[in-house]
Amino acid sequence: MVQKATDKSKVVYAIIRHNFRNNAPIEVVEVVKGSARAESAVERYNRSLSGEEKASGWGHHAQSTPPPRLKPGMDPQLATKYMRSEWAARKARLTSNRGVF
Repeated sequence: MVQKATDKSKVVYAIIRHNFRNNAPIEVVEVVKGSARAESAVERYNRSLSGEEKASGWGHHAQSTPPPRLKPGMDPQLATKYMRSEWAARKARLTSNRGVF
């Protein structure tokens, strides 16, 4: 079966604020459609960080999201809730599979 290449202009991305240096809870700041918009948003948010925020490890990145939960323009707090639940479920699956190898 041949899989069709993903059209990156149609992929939904969560723009995520996180701290590279500690385990501070992540936060979705925006949901956008398309890789070009995601890259632009990440650059915009990273430029808006103060020197102190950058020095303490804060930054932004884009993460593609599984449909259909997140939609472009949706409330960032609701998107954060969905993303955190997805990460918790993924972590639980990884933890439960540790001894299976």
